[in-house]
Amino acid sequence: ALAQDLATQLKAADPRAQFRIAKVDWERASVGKNAWTDDPAALPAQVQNVSGYGSRLWEALADAARHSPTVIALVTDGQATDANEQVISEPPALPLAVVQAGPPAVVIGVGEVDTAMLQRLGQAGRLGAFTAATRDEAIQAVLAALRDNPPPPYRLSYRAPDGSGSAPRAVRVFERYGAARRPGKTLLAEARY
Repeated sequence: ALAQDLATQLKAADPRAQFRIAKVDWERASVGKNAWTDDPAALPAQVQNVSGYGSRLWEALADAARHSPTVIALVTDGQATDANEQVISEPPALPLAVVQAGPPAVVIGVGEVDTAMLQRLGQAGRLGAFTAATRDEAIQAVLAALRDNPPPPYRLSYRAPDGSGSAPRAVRVFERYGAARRPGKTLLAEARY
């Protein structure tokens, strides 16, 4: 119910929002057969479709970027382990670097939380870490993290091909969004130079 309720709130804020459930599965963010969906009601079934084992949180959070999200919400107890299932106190260097360079992530701690590791995950993900005792607290924490950290504006530049002179040219900038099979696009800017 957390996933569906959170997605419903996010969908209200941005009707183009899409969602996909992944679970930590050893060192991967496993999505199984779950596809991107714009229907929050489809998420409870996605939660059931995927099994996850292990707590290699850093590797799984780093791996989540391969699914092309624009933001990640990780719900965890923050108790990260290594390949031998030993609790770790410091993140592995490579997954840490990938998380820091990847899509922003907000981390929600539930249950008996390893606060220090939760904070490290949230700091690396750039959207922060929060503990939540209830579903509503978790939803509000994610919404606040997204509201307080809007995506940076894009700065685009265009360089005319060498030898093309100063002839005017039309430039159109589109934003692509949506599922990979049927992407949509929105014209963001159009100009003649």
